[in-house]
Amino acid sequence: MWITLILLLAIAMIVGPVVMLRPPPGTQRLADLRRRAAELGLSVQLGHVPGEKTGEAVAIYLRPWPSLKNRNNNPSWLLVKRNFAHEIHCADHWDWQGDGRPAEHVIEQTKTLLADLPDSVVAIEANAAGVSCYWQELGGQKTLQQIANWLDDLVTAAVLPALPSKSL
Repeated sequence: MWITLILLLAIAMIVGPVVMLRPPPGTQRLADLRRRAAELGLSVQLGHVPGEKTGEAVAIYLRPWPSLKNRNNNPSWLLVKRNFAHEIHCADHWDWQGDGRPAEHVIEQTKTLLADLPDSVVAIEANAAGVSCYWQELGGQKTLQQIANWLDDLVTAAVLPALPSKSL
Protein backbone atom coordinates (compact mmCIF):
# COMPACT_ATOMS: atom_id res chain seq x y z
CA MET A 1 0.00 0.00 0.00
CA TRP A 2 2.72 2.48 0.98
CA ILE A 3 4.77 1.62 -2.06
CA THR A 4 1.79 2.30 -4.34
CA LEU A 5 1.15 5.64 -2.66
CA ILE A 6 4.83 6.66 -2.91
CA LEU A 7 4.91 5.55 -6.55
CA LEU A 8 1.78 7.59 -7.40
CA LEU A 9 3.19 10.61 -5.60
CA ALA A 10 6.47 10.32 -7.50
CA ILE A 11 4.63 10.09 -10.83
CA ALA A 12 2.53 13.11 -9.93
CA MET A 13 5.67 15.09 -9.06
CA ILE A 14 7.19 14.23 -12.45
CA VAL A 15 4.09 14.68 -14.63
CA GLY A 16 2.70 17.77 -12.84
CA PRO A 17 5.37 20.26 -13.91
CA VAL A 18 5.37 18.90 -17.47
CA VAL A 19 1.62 19.46 -17.76
CA MET A 20 2.04 22.98 -16.36
CA LEU A 21 4.48 23.80 -19.19
CA ARG A 22 1.79 23.39 -21.85
CA PRO A 23 0.59 26.76 -23.13
CA PRO A 24 -3.02 27.73 -22.49
CA PRO A 25 -5.37 27.19 -25.45
CA GLY A 26 -5.51 30.95 -26.24
CA THR A 27 -1.74 31.20 -26.41
CA GLN A 28 -1.56 28.16 -28.65
CA ARG A 29 -4.22 29.67 -30.95
CA LEU A 30 -2.18 32.87 -31.33
CA ALA A 31 0.99 30.88 -31.98
CA ASP A 32 -0.80 28.89 -34.70
CA LEU A 33 -2.21 32.08 -36.19
CA ARG A 34 1.20 33.75 -36.29
CA ARG A 35 2.83 30.63 -37.71
CA ARG A 36 0.23 30.62 -40.50
CA ALA A 37 0.88 34.33 -41.12
CA ALA A 38 4.57 33.54 -41.67
CA GLU A 39 3.58 30.84 -44.15
CA LEU A 40 1.54 33.48 -46.00
CA GLY A 41 4.60 35.75 -46.19
CA LEU A 42 3.53 38.16 -43.46
CA SER A 43 5.74 39.21 -40.59
CA VAL A 44 4.17 39.71 -37.18
CA GLN A 45 5.25 41.77 -34.23
CA LEU A 46 3.56 43.36 -31.24
CA GLY A 47 3.42 47.13 -30.95
CA HIS A 48 1.27 50.15 -30.32
CA VAL A 49 -0.66 52.22 -32.80
CA PRO A 50 1.52 55.32 -33.35
CA GLY A 51 0.07 58.39 -31.70
CA GLU A 52 -2.49 56.48 -29.63
CA LYS A 53 -2.39 56.93 -25.88
CA THR A 54 -3.69 53.49 -24.89
CA GLY A 55 -1.16 51.16 -23.37
CA GLU A 56 -2.59 48.07 -25.03
CA ALA A 57 -0.30 46.37 -27.54
CA VAL A 58 -1.75 44.97 -30.76
CA ALA A 59 -0.34 42.58 -33.33
CA ILE A 60 1.08 44.23 -36.44
CA TYR A 61 0.79 42.06 -39.55
CA LEU A 62 3.15 43.35 -42.26
CA ARG A 63 3.21 42.59 -45.98
CA PRO A 64 6.67 43.68 -47.23
CA TRP A 65 7.06 45.62 -50.47
CA PRO A 66 7.87 43.35 -53.41
CA SER A 67 11.11 45.20 -54.18
CA LEU A 68 13.48 47.85 -52.82
CA LYS A 69 12.26 50.22 -55.54
CA ASN A 70 8.77 50.09 -54.03
CA ARG A 71 10.19 50.71 -50.59
CA ASN A 72 11.66 54.03 -51.68
CA ASN A 73 8.80 55.16 -53.93
CA ASN A 74 5.94 54.94 -51.46
CA PRO A 75 5.39 57.59 -48.80
CA SER A 76 4.69 56.66 -45.19
CA TRP A 77 1.12 57.12 -43.99
CA LEU A 78 -1.19 55.90 -41.22
CA LEU A 79 -4.95 55.43 -41.00
CA VAL A 80 -6.49 54.86 -37.55
CA LYS A 81 -10.03 53.62 -36.90
CA ARG A 82 -11.97 56.03 -34.72
CA ASN A 83 -15.11 55.43 -32.66
CA PHE A 84 -17.05 57.87 -34.83
CA ALA A 85 -17.47 58.69 -38.50
CA HIS A 86 -16.71 62.21 -39.69
CA GLU A 87 -16.63 63.92 -43.06
CA ILE A 88 -13.00 64.98 -42.60
CA HIS A 89 -11.91 61.34 -42.21
CA CYS A 90 -10.53 59.43 -45.16
CA ALA A 91 -13.54 57.11 -45.09
CA ASP A 92 -16.21 56.74 -42.42
CA HIS A 93 -14.34 55.85 -39.19
CA TRP A 94 -10.86 55.85 -40.77
CA ASP A 95 -8.87 58.98 -39.91
CA TRP A 96 -5.47 60.07 -41.21
CA GLN A 97 -2.81 60.27 -38.51
CA GLY A 98 0.04 62.69 -39.28
CA ASP A 99 0.83 64.40 -42.57
CA GLY A 100 1.78 61.43 -44.78
CA ARG A 101 -0.56 60.45 -47.62
CA PRO A 102 -0.27 57.98 -50.46
CA ALA A 103 -0.83 58.91 -54.09
CA GLU A 104 -4.41 59.83 -54.98
CA HIS A 105 -5.07 56.55 -56.84
CA VAL A 106 -3.91 54.63 -53.74
CA ILE A 107 -6.24 56.70 -51.53
CA GLU A 108 -9.18 55.87 -53.79
CA GLN A 109 -8.28 52.17 -53.87
CA THR A 110 -7.84 52.17 -50.07
CA LYS A 111 -11.29 53.70 -49.59
CA THR A 112 -12.76 50.93 -51.74
CA LEU A 113 -10.82 48.20 -49.93
CA LEU A 114 -11.72 49.43 -46.42
CA ALA A 115 -15.20 47.93 -46.75
CA ASP A 116 -13.61 44.44 -46.91
CA LEU A 117 -11.40 44.87 -43.86
CA PRO A 118 -12.34 42.92 -40.68
CA ASP A 119 -13.71 45.02 -37.81
CA SER A 120 -10.89 43.89 -35.54
CA VAL A 121 -8.29 45.84 -37.58
CA VAL A 122 -7.68 49.13 -35.74
CA ALA A 123 -5.08 50.81 -37.96
CA ILE A 124 -3.36 50.55 -41.34
CA GLU A 125 0.14 51.81 -42.01
CA ALA A 126 2.47 52.06 -44.97
CA ASN A 127 6.16 52.73 -44.41
CA ALA A 128 9.54 51.73 -45.82
CA ALA A 129 9.02 48.12 -44.68
CA GLY A 130 5.66 47.59 -46.40
CA VAL A 131 1.96 47.79 -45.58
CA SER A 132 0.66 46.75 -42.14
CA CYS A 133 -2.61 46.02 -40.41
CA TYR A 134 -2.79 46.57 -36.66
CA TRP A 135 -5.04 43.67 -35.74
CA GLN A 136 -6.54 42.65 -32.39
CA GLU A 137 -6.30 39.01 -33.52
CA LEU A 138 -10.00 38.37 -33.10
CA GLY A 139 -11.24 35.71 -35.46
CA GLY A 140 -9.26 32.81 -36.76
CA GLN A 141 -7.53 31.49 -39.85
CA LYS A 142 -10.31 32.78 -42.13
CA THR A 143 -9.87 36.33 -40.82
CA LEU A 144 -6.10 36.03 -41.19
CA GLN A 145 -6.51 34.96 -44.82
CA GLN A 146 -8.85 37.90 -45.39
CA ILE A 147 -6.22 40.30 -43.98
CA ALA A 148 -3.44 38.72 -46.06
CA ASN A 149 -5.52 39.10 -49.24
CA TRP A 150 -6.42 42.66 -48.27
CA LEU A 151 -2.76 43.57 -47.74
CA ASP A 152 -1.88 41.99 -51.11
CA ASP A 153 -4.54 44.12 -52.82
CA LEU A 154 -3.30 47.31 -51.17
CA VAL A 155 0.35 46.57 -51.97
CA THR A 156 -0.64 45.94 -55.59
CA ALA A 157 -2.53 49.25 -55.71
CA ALA A 158 0.43 51.09 -54.20
CA VAL A 159 3.07 49.69 -56.57
CA LEU A 160 1.09 49.98 -59.80
CA PRO A 161 1.15 53.39 -61.44
CA ALA A 162 -2.09 55.29 -61.68
CA LEU A 163 -4.00 54.62 -64.86
CA PRO A 164 -4.40 57.75 -66.97
CA SER A 165 -7.90 59.11 -66.83
CA LYS A 166 -9.84 59.04 -70.08
CA SER A 167 -10.83 62.43 -71.39
CA LEU A 168 -13.91 62.81 -73.50
